Amino acid sequence: MRAKSTILFLFIGAFSLCLPAQTTKQFSIKTTAAAPTIDGLLREPLWENAEPLSGFWRNFPDDTTAAHFQTTVWLAYDREHLYVAARMERNAAEGYAVTTLKEDFVFYENDAFGIILDPFSDFTNGYGFYVNAYGSRLDEQISGGSMPDPTIDLKWQAETHRSADFWAVEIAIPLKYLRHKGSDTWNINFVRTDRGANERTAWVRTPIQFLLGNLAFSGKMHWENPLEQSQKLYSIIPSLTLSSNRERGKDDELKAQPSLDAKIAIGTSLNLDLTINPDFSQAEVDKVQLNLTRFELDFPENRLFFTENSDLFAQFGDVSWGNPPARPFYSRRVGLRFDDEIQGYVQTKILGGARLSGKINEDWRLGAMTLFTGQEKLQTANEGAFAYSPVQNYSVLAVQRKMFSRSNLAAMLVQRQAFGTDSTEHFALNRKDYNTLPALEYNFATKNDQISGKAFYHISLKPGEGKTPFARGFLLRHNTYRWRNWAQFVQVSPGFQPDAGFVPRPDAIGLNFHLAYSIYPKKGRLARIEFLTNPQFFLRSEDGKFMDRFVITGINIVSKKTVDFWLVHINERVTLRAPFDPSLRNKGETLDAGMVYDFDYLRLAYTTDRRRPLYWQMAVDAGGYYHGSQVRTDGEFGYRLQPWGILALNYNVGFLRFPEPFSDHDFWYLGPKLELSLSRSVFFTTVLQYNSLAENLNLYARFQWRFRPLSDFFLIYSGNQQVQPNEFRNRQVILKTVMWI
Repeated sequence: MRAKSTILFLFIGAFSLCLPAQTTKQFSIKTTAAAPTIDGLLREPLWENAEPLSGFWRNFPDDTTAAHFQTTVWLAYDREHLYVAARMERNAAEGYAVTTLKEDFVFYENDAFGIILDPFSDFTNGYGFYVNAYGSRLDEQISGGSMPDPTIDLKWQAETHRSADFWAVEIAIPLKYLRHKGSDTWNINFVRTDRGANERTAWVRTPIQFLLGNLAFSGKMHWENPLEQSQKLYSIIPSLTLSSNRERGKDDELKAQPSLDAKIAIGTSLNLDLTINPDFSQAEVDKVQLNLTRFELDFPENRLFFTENSDLFAQFGDVSWGNPPARPFYSRRVGLRFDDEIQGYVQTKILGGARLSGKINEDWRLGAMTLFTGQEKLQTANEGAFAYSPVQNYSVLAVQRKMFSRSNLAAMLVQRQAFGTDSTEHFALNRKDYNTLPALEYNFATKNDQISGKAFYHISLKPGEGKTPFARGFLLRHNTYRWRNWAQFVQVSPGFQPDAGFVPRPDAIGLNFHLAYSIYPKKGRLARIEFLTNPQFFLRSEDGKFMDRFVITGINIVSKKTVDFWLVHINERVTLRAPFDPSLRNKGETLDAGMVYDFDYLRLAYTTDRRRPLYWQMAVDAGGYYHGSQVRTDGEFGYRLQPWGILALNYNVGFLRFPEPFSDHDFWYLGPKLELSLSRSVFFTTVLQYNSLAENLNLYARFQWRFRPLSDFFLIYSGNQQVQPNEFRNRQVILKTVMWI
């Protein structure tokens, strides 16, 4: 096994070094003594003196022609800011596509312009700054060369000006917020989406099989004078939360919770995050996911403390679709607990924590984090008796070493340590209650991103364990103009269940293969026709016994108007390891462990052009389901009140039919949602979610006033009601103020 791994790594390294050279676009950026007025009007003399950049190429609906409506970009800088101006020609007969005035809009659904920065020129880590035609902003970190994370928040300016045949933008990005090494050359690209011309374009030509913002496709920006090291930068973020909590069977609770967060720059490339008594009630409400499987579901992370450089911690292990997930660190284990009754996460107490992350130099990245959670007093079944959930410490150390042009070797150590026991309030190190997880992996990608993947190995150490449980895997991706393929192997041994990780399917071997061939019609309404097959096989890790199969075969069609159509046949083979109720009613009617079921069904999926005011998407499954049959559909209907907001309805409805003595079951999820942007600083969101599986009705409403950059006032209501019988479960009213100083 070791010899095979060594040969594999040597092959990958040799392949990375033997890539053809590519012609690189480049330009020089000059300093300016007079800062422009950020108003979108482009009237300052500095834009006349700057080198104009144009020659944008299409990325969609084809990648072989120049943009039909061109974009021109100018840049300048001073000691404090990078200034960007752009003028976008457009079809005067078409209206603008703008989904919202709120920050963090969806780039591909808007008329928008963006600048992609790679300060370390490593083609792997960077930033994206985007502005839609009405001046809303989106910023994101990019990791792994192409994985965007929009959860970061930076202070920067942007204003736009619109007319019938063009729109313009001016942007000012403070250099102090960008982690960099002070070099005289950065990688850069500019991207644009234009509904009127129905095209996506980029300054550096990006092949159609890749999304815009892929750092493999960048030009060079040469600074007139090397950047100075930024002065020490810090942000103090105090907040105060006033809440009224009511829960069935408990007394009402009124609480005032002051919190303090800080972000401190260590040099120009490392960031220190500190938090004391944090409150995360500003996070978006989770969309209810109906669990129709035998396994735990994954939820996204939006909390401020965990977001910057999150890939250093979250991208370890296998997180790709179809395989048994094996993530050694899952941040939602910390400070959040999944409540089975309401089918959602509830907060648990975090006392405080610290987090250091970023670049040490060109070749090394570092992530270190530690947090303490509070003790909880839990009532037991015996009246008057209590148990305790002791104080827990979660610590993570991750290091990443660059290899070749776009590859890296990474190691991580995750530690969960209890301080106390479940029978006493006493605070003390508990040497018998811990979990340690070392992880090692190699991530690789070629310069043109056509070959990429990873190999990893993790072990879990707990007191009293015999044989050391482990997870290991390998992924190889192949992505070209015609072919989109991958091969994956993941093995999760029995007993591998890290306390701070996400491993919903232990004791499994997953084999996942994907072959897809694309045709790009030169004429007509279709942009791409893809034929695909994706067989997945699952074996028992302990003895290699074949257990499950999941095979998709079909066609995917994308039109030049971005309409997306899928028609696939799915075959499933399921071997039950535990009794399972396929009706999901949990009424005692279960299929026995050890039974094998083989069934087939069809899946039809259709998505309209989401840039239009009225849009919808749906997916329908129809056919077999264990020993019965199913008809299931889920999707969304939405109408955009451009640019003020969106009225939408999310739904998930199923009809399951079974032979006697099993009961038929119909399940429902309905989630009407209203998002209003009363201005670029005042927002209102309300979501009503009904989940028949949990018999729960949830109402979430949030008013947000951004009274200064990154500083907000929130008024939030969240409540849950049991539907049958009609009983109150809980409700919470929150007033919160967050200030960035």
